[in-house]
Amino acid sequence: MTFEQVKTGEYVCNTFSPTLNMAYTLRVDYQGKTYTAKDKLYPMPQHVDFQQKDKGGIFGNAMEIRGFFKDDDQLKNNYYLVKIKSPHSKFPAYIDLNGKFFSKNNLFFIYSDEKLKPKDTLNFEIYRISEDYFGYMYRILEITSNGSSPFSTPPASVIGNIINNKDANDNPLGAFRATQFISKQYIIK
Repeated sequence: MTFEQVKTGEYVCNTFSPTLNMAYTLRVDYQGKTYTAKDKLYPMPQHVDFQQKDKGGIFGNAMEIRGFFKDDDQLKNNYYLVKIKSPHSKFPAYIDLNGKFFSKNNLFFIYSDEKLKPKDTLNFEIYRISEDYFGYMYRILEITSNGSSPFSTPPASVIGNIINNKDANDNPLGAFRATQFISKQYIIK
């Protein structure tokens, strides 16, 4: 299958029909070099419940939202990435979740912000991701949560799963992921 560039950095394939629990390989041919990456597409739980706490956060002065979902796949250690868009931030916030730290696969995440007020809308995207992509995002989030911006140069290269097939020292920055996700909105009460 072929991906067509629709704008800088964005490629679309209209003939792709994904299959859950299947491994996918991305191949990129660019300036005479071939890069490949692999990832597996896992199913995402489809139901999320939210709870609101008006005096939450570390100091009790923030609006706190908790999202809860159940992972029915109890045989595996599963990984998730939560993307949160707030009307009070230019950039989305991200939370990574490692399923091995939750009992009976009842997972939750907490987002708090003292700028939130009633009628504000939060947009959540929750992705089920592979262990490799979790490791990549964990390192990215660790770097950017220390006062850096998402676009600042990291103190060390964070290598994803995209590799140059002929030169192991010439790998691009970034990573490929195959993921199912759900989108949910929450309006502050």
